Amino acid sequence: MFESSLGRHLIKDDMNTIQPGCMALFYQAGLLVTGLVTGIEGTLLQIVSTDGASHALPAARLCLSGTEVYDSSDPQRTLGDFQEQVHQNRDVLESALKVLSEGEGRNLDAITQELGGLSDPRRFALFINLNQATQLVSHKKGLYRLLSAAERQDAELSEKQRRERQNYLDQVQAYIRDLAPNDSGQLLPPDLKRQLIAELQLLQREQSPPDLASLIRKTMPERDFDRALIEIRLALGDLSPDTDPALSISGLPVNFAASVPGYQAPGITQPRGETPEVICVDDPDSRDYDDAFSVVKTATGYRIGVHITDVAASLVPGSDLFKDVLERVSSLYLPAETVNMLPDCLAEDLLSLRAGELRAVLSLYCDVDQDSGLRDWTFLRETIRVGRNISYAELDARLSRGEYQMVKAFCDALRSERGATSQLSGNDLLYNLRVSGSRVRFKKIDFSSPARVMIEELMVLYNRLMAAKASDSDIPFLYRNISSYEDNVPNDDEDAPDQAVIPSQTGSQAYISTRPMFHPGIGAKAYLHASSPIRRVVDLINQYQFHAWLEGRPACFTQEGLDRLVPAIGKRLLLQREVVRQSERYWLLRYLKQEWLHRPLDAVFIKTSRRGCVFELLPWGKRIVVDCDITPPVSYELKLLITTVDLTGQTCRAEVIL
Repeated sequence: MFESSLGRHLIKDDMNTIQPGCMALFYQAGLLVTGLVTGIEGTLLQIVSTDGASHALPAARLCLSGTEVYDSSDPQRTLGDFQEQVHQNRDVLESALKVLSEGEGRNLDAITQELGGLSDPRRFALFINLNQATQLVSHKKGLYRLLSAAERQDAELSEKQRRERQNYLDQVQAYIRDLAPNDSGQLLPPDLKRQLIAELQLLQREQSPPDLASLIRKTMPERDFDRALIEIRLALGDLSPDTDPALSISGLPVNFAASVPGYQAPGITQPRGETPEVICVDDPDSRDYDDAFSVVKTATGYRIGVHITDVAASLVPGSDLFKDVLERVSSLYLPAETVNMLPDCLAEDLLSLRAGELRAVLSLYCDVDQDSGLRDWTFLRETIRVGRNISYAELDARLSRGEYQMVKAFCDALRSERGATSQLSGNDLLYNLRVSGSRVRFKKIDFSSPARVMIEELMVLYNRLMAAKASDSDIPFLYRNISSYEDNVPNDDEDAPDQAVIPSQTGSQAYISTRPMFHPGIGAKAYLHASSPIRRVVDLINQYQFHAWLEGRPACFTQEGLDRLVPAIGKRLLLQREVVRQSERYWLLRYLKQEWLHRPLDAVFIKTSRRGCVFELLPWGKRIVVDCDITPPVSYELKLLITTVDLTGQTCRAEVIL
């Protein structure tokens, strides 16, 4: 509110200074409005504005009131004539600037007096133009002063940014207003479309930026806000109608705004000399193959190779595509779909270790003696040709033969040395929900598979040995530390720039840090992730850094740069974990509704929560919150009879059979 003798916060006795026929200035919805006082009722002024609207305002709402009385019988004509006079008196600003140039800041009264007194049209013109001249004049606490040269430059920049932002919002509003169900968003320029998609995702996660949120609510008042955001993202092509519900409302990016630009095919040449057969092992439905192994017999034992696709060789750091990757931080595996960290054409084709294809890799070679002892090892950037893609079940059938048997023996020795135990707490079976069309099913994964255990151990070795080199170098890396073994790790400190919490399947708290620390689970002085650069951005960043170490050049990321990235990566990983949890809950309820209504289901009572009773469904080891009338003893095994499932509210009701 502006204070002066012309527009001060009037007390009751000052109401006599305002009478019908006086002009008034006031703010309405952030805009300065000119009005004509047509009457006074108690403490409220009856005012008609230039748009014909009527207002009842206290005098304190006025920024400025006139002293002259005008004809109020035809407010619109009177206001029109008055505004024309105000417009003709814009030159008063130049005179006011000369006054301000002569000394310190002055209020409106002082400026008016130095100008020899002003008519109402000139006073109004003075007030309006002074408050609009933000690039020339500062207005604080009722005082106006000229800006310095530096301040004017900052003000000009701020005004330019304001105009650009407003132009952006105007284009967005026009797009939303004309939105059609099948609109692909091609009416928007590519840069603007990319910005809008990013801001819509942010809105769903954090309700920011507020100006865009306000615009959407104003333009689509009939829509639920979250639903409006989803509809716009659908129209822009950032979501598909089949997107997992939990993913849709999360604000996480699904499609790539940058697509493939930023990818450069690496200079791949034919491997020289004799090369070992490279085997890539994964689940049958996998497509993003990022690791493989090889083994050849030597004079003293065996040479085992671990080959990781060299994403860093072809993804340009700092490119738009890399920025997209940083927004994702990891591939997201949901029951109904997979959202790759990289575009599908890269993750499942050009960078995937597919059989018969030449691929750039970052390899670890280990020289192993006949007693499964590690004698020497080295890292190497090279080109390989992938021999075969096989499943874990296929490799299980071959592990008793020749060189494969040696690799298994070596991995068993490594595993025994570090005292590894199952992360599933004695249960070697994991059941994952999978959706095919309208049907939901459980997929069983056997973690006791010797092949799966062997490949896991090779990846652990790869990561451990890279961490050993990294921790002795001057190049910063992103390490994976365990807080439960370190009393002084501030794993819940949001202000700590060098660490971020990572979701863990174990009871320990894993976190990302730029500081290497002893990793008790691995039994190593340092540990990092680098074996899945297709699927995890941490692995990709470490691959960039290791390239620099191998080649003796400056690293892509400085210590300060990594410190800035760590909190954002950790935050995004936690968000992804929550999306996975919500998605699995939704599809589990779908499965129960599809297959288990009114059928007895083996379960064990775990605990009560604010949402209901928590049971573990014994056939699959999945937990679910149930509304029921009986609270059994903790750990009590029983039968659940699911009677109703509410997918919208994501709840279910069941009878407990003791």
